[in-house]
Amino acid sequence: MSYSTEFNQTSDHREVIFRWLHLTDLHLGMKGLENIWPNVEETFFNDLEYLCQQVGPLDLVMFTGDITQRGSKSEFDQVDTLLDNFWDKFGQMGFEPKFLAVPGNHDLVRPKNQKHPTLKSLKDLWDDSDIQGDFWDDIESPQRQLVIKAFENYVEWWDNTTVPKPDISKGILPGDFSATIEKDGFRLGILGLNSAFLQLMGGNRQGKLALDLRQFNGACHKNGPSWAKDHHACLLLTHHPQDWLTDEAQAQLIGEIHSPPERFALHLFGHMHEANLRSLAQGGANARRRLQGCSLFGMEGWGDQNQERFHGYSLCELKIEGNTASLRIYPRKAEKKQHGGWEIDKDVTFTLPRGQEGTEPVAVTLLRQQRNKPDLPEKKTAR
Repeated sequence: MSYSTEFNQTSDHREVIFRWLHLTDLHLGMKGLENIWPNVEETFFNDLEYLCQQVGPLDLVMFTGDITQRGSKSEFDQVDTLLDNFWDKFGQMGFEPKFLAVPGNHDLVRPKNQKHPTLKSLKDLWDDSDIQGDFWDDIESPQRQLVIKAFENYVEWWDNTTVPKPDISKGILPGDFSATIEKDGFRLGILGLNSAFLQLMGGNRQGKLALDLRQFNGACHKNGPSWAKDHHACLLLTHHPQDWLTDEAQAQLIGEIHSPPERFALHLFGHMHEANLRSLAQGGANARRRLQGCSLFGMEGWGDQNQERFHGYSLCELKIEGNTASLRIYPRKAEKKQHGGWEIDKDVTFTLPRGQEGTEPVAVTLLRQQRNKPDLPEKKTAR
């Protein structure tokens, strides 16, 4: 099957479409997953091929963390095998998307000494301005070095994985990056930030994690706002949702990083193992949109209370026509059938128009306007 850039035949404006696959929380390396994954993979690709036939080809595949279970080198080797198989399948479907990812709290190696003073300072003293100042300003600080060490396997894997990747600008922390995807003159910016760097230990860390404005600027050539305005639209990737951050970090996310709200057309994340789409407008401003992905596949339950875990993925579509744009989400969910197997279909917990696979398109404010070609002067006929 072949795909091509689409054009709107009823308009003078070219119609450019960016499509991406949002995956999260596979936990590759989890005990028992290697036995059930082959069946799941077949079901996944059968559904994805059907959906791409309905919607169109993919430009990007984006994974928002916890691709492994313990962040070991052997698990990342398994990731490479899985991704190679994915891109073989994509090739059979007629397209070759680029790959991007951010790390989750399972993509790191926890320090062996959980009582080490440096680790305890990150866990218990993060609110101390001196601790934060040393961490952000001094790459040689014990706290920064502990974080760098924890993500060594992730960074080595990312640098060496052979599936197609766009060029990225790396940021302050392991896994921080910015990237630009260009298509027919339109520029899509993707910002990925490491939200897991304070989750180096077990236990409930909700409300205790961080994102910082310095991560935004550090990944974007020292000027995040300028980087964003150099694109027609941008996306934000993290592993954790907003409510897992400290109050201070939430204020930085809302007030500095994802501000104004239209700076990012969509914030994509995972971690909670169930799908959710939220759009919130405050004080008459544009809405911030957040898409929480459910686990691609893995354990049946999660957390200390073995909460139910939902499986699936989302395909997202940003359509740009002239100086207008719209966003549509195609949520997919795995269901166990009476015959005992799994099937993937549209996620009916989302509000979907009857007979359609995706949400209603919502308007997206472009960060840059398309330059109209100037009218050519009329030629004068000599008399």
